[in-house]
Amino acid sequence: MLATLLFLTLAFAFLVAVPVLLVAVVLRLALGLVLLPFKLLGGIFRLVFGLAGGLFRVAFGAVGFLAVAAAAIFCVVLLPLLPFLVLGAMLWAFFRLVAGPSRSGRTHLVA
Repeated sequence: MLATLLFLTLAFAFLVAVPVLLVAVVLRLALGLVLLPFKLLGGIFRLVFGLAGGLFRVAFGAVGFLAVAAAAIFCVVLLPLLPFLVLGAMLWAFFRLVAGPSRSGRTHLVA
């Protein structure tokens, strides 16, 4: 009885399940072959855009580094000179005010 049940199970596997699995493998292979050009094109696009993105990342990283370096130079070198700049601007405004209007007859307004 057990041998008969085992034989029927194996017969079912060979007569029904194996052909269904073979059809599934053939359909998967056919679908893979149909979609292969699109997969290759997608891989090429991924490579190209990955390289372009890497180049832009390097370029904008360099720009950011230069901006930080310029800000650091401004803070370290030019910021301590700011009081002298303010004093110079105040003296220039004072002497400009004391000198009065220009005697050349020209106005600063453009007609």
